[in-house]
Amino acid sequence: MPRHVHQLADVLAGRLGRYVQVSSVSAYDPPRATVHENAPLHQDPPAAVEDVRPPYYGPLKAACERAAWTRFGEVAVVRPAYVCGPYDPEDSFTYWARRMADGGDVVVRDTSAPMQIIDVRDLGAFLVRCAATAAVGSFDGVGPFAATSSLLAQIAPAHVNFRLVEVDSAALAAAGVTLPMMLDDPHDAIISSRPGNRARAAGLVTRPAADTAAATRSWDDERGRPALTKGPTREQEADLIRSRGAYPESTDDLEGLSVP
Repeated sequence: MPRHVHQLADVLAGRLGRYVQVSSVSAYDPPRATVHENAPLHQDPPAAVEDVRPPYYGPLKAACERAAWTRFGEVAVVRPAYVCGPYDPEDSFTYWARRMADGGDVVVRDTSAPMQIIDVRDLGAFLVRCAATAAVGSFDGVGPFAATSSLLAQIAPAHVNFRLVEVDSAALAAAGVTLPMMLDDPHDAIISSRPGNRARAAGLVTRPAADTAAATRSWDDERGRPALTKGPTREQEADLIRSRGAYPESTDDLEGLSVP
């Protein structure tokens, strides 16, 4: 919340070295956003709003950024995409890392839609670097963006055969299914395809998505692969595919095949 930034500024008055704030690409206002870090941000939400769920999450992030610039002067604001990797308390990326390792028919919304992540270890290293180098400005803390089909292919183990089956938003909603990390608003594509050039010039280094997925699966195995809170069940996937008649006549050579 913006008030937290102001409270922190009050407590640290006169004792602060460098301030590095973790924001989010969600701070961008999608209809007006462009691919550089000076793109327009959301307007502030109503002052009384303290609900971090959509539609207020992005506006609150933007409001926190403005509060930081006002109270701390020279700051580094880092806007990550989906933060992924081992020990993630959310199940969004863990769902895809596990699902692509299992292979078979995989339900997606749009194989061509952009998807973008950053490994939490790479983000952490960059945040420390920003503090150590006294970086100033706004930086998109992101890994390379890719089409959904490409990123999912990258995180699937090499020996796994899979087929991506597109199911539209209306059918997903009717089935009560939400696919993690797959944004539904076409305006949101601009915030899932950030080049991240400014961050890379400032020292951000990101590892391949395959490495992030492998580390996530290793950690997931260590904790016993508990039931996930995100993503459809196999039964729901099968029902969705069956309802649109998307099962192939043969299951041979399915790797990388998408059904539009």
